[in-house]
Amino acid sequence: MVLKICISGLTATGKTTVGAKVAEALKIRHLNPTYKDFVKDTEGLLELMHHVDKKFAQKFDDALIEEAKKQDCVTSNWLAPWLIKDATLRVLLVASAEARAKRWAREHAISEKEAKRIITEKDEANRRHFTDAYRINIDDHTIFDLTLNTEKMAMDEMIATISMLSLERSKKDF
Repeated sequence: MVLKICISGLTATGKTTVGAKVAEALKIRHLNPTYKDFVKDTEGLLELMHHVDKKFAQKFDDALIEEAKKQDCVTSNWLAPWLIKDATLRVLLVASAEARAKRWAREHAISEKEAKRIITEKDEANRRHFTDAYRINIDDHTIFDLTLNTEKMAMDEMIATISMLSLERSKKDF
């Protein structure tokens, strides 16, 4: 059985950071494709999210699904928990809008007010896009096995929790 851990969450919840650390701890591949790979800056990303072509999105997501079939992996991607049907563990990361804005502001060297505007716009654009393209409601969290609040848990606690649960599930084949 291939170990597939899917980590999702809104903008700046820590998907990429947590995913990379879990993959490193488990010595497996971290798959983290994002639309950010196709644009130069935040405004370009927001523009892409407002006008993303459904065929482009489908190709992008199909590539992730195919890559995940090949090996043990951790995916840090908004839609991976819905797209990767045989995931071992689906994890939702959450944090308050204020905490997420602080993280985005620090990472992009902008004000927290501007960061909050950007993450709010990005989250809304993603909601619309995922509903339009896939009929997926990213606010319906019933698909997730585990929800972690990245404001309340230390990184090592999150890594240990995700790692232990996914390894337990992969050996018992729940």
